[in-house]
Amino acid sequence: MKPRRSIGLAVCVAISTIVSESRADMFCATGTPGVSFALGTQSSSCNVPSVAGRVTVTIVAAGIPSQKVRFALPDPPIGTVVAESWVGIHSGDRETGIEVDLGGCTELGWGVTIGQLDIEISPDEVIACTRWTFSSSEAQDCAGLWRPGIHAQDFFVGGNTPYDCSCSMHSCMTGYPPYDLYPPNGATNVPLDVVLTWNDPNDWPEPPYFQGGCYVYMNSRPECE
Repeated sequence: MKPRRSIGLAVCVAISTIVSESRADMFCATGTPGVSFALGTQSSSCNVPSVAGRVTVTIVAAGIPSQKVRFALPDPPIGTVVAESWVGIHSGDRETGIEVDLGGCTELGWGVTIGQLDIEISPDEVIACTRWTFSSSEAQDCAGLWRPGIHAQDFFVGGNTPYDCSCSMHSCMTGYPPYDLYPPNGATNVPLDVVLTWNDPNDWPEPPYFQGGCYVYMNSRPECE
């Protein structure tokens, strides 16, 4: 658990709304994301080559503590999904939209495996590098708010070796929203000497991640503009 951030205030205006946001909304058109979703393999590779046999692909979620995740992931461009498993109670269909219950407020941090797919590739299946990714994703934070997900890394299927396809991280990976805000968003009648506290998930130990990537807006107007 990362230490809580705090700011002590003594101001001469009546603050009715306090909003704390992440810098991620400066980079991501879909809004402030709470969780990033990624695909991976047991060898930590970002692609599955056109090699006959069975390979296991993991589905990983990273970010702020969450209760549930939803996403849609089509079948891979190569091979056949012969088995799939999930960490908790789930409903829906992976291809059109599945919801996985994480069993309560769960720390995701750098990444938690929420499911895995076993893919069987036949000898005659050979394709060039083809991107495979989620068609939608979101996560429910511990306050019950559904936040849009982001897709942190390109994942490819095809090529002849694990090194044939180039991998890249997305710029949206630059921040997650703070959580456990006090006072909460939308608080009214806040004392003038209130101490603001929050947990900052962006306070990573080394680049390229933000170190303390949060800022605070304060205003006397309810719309907090």
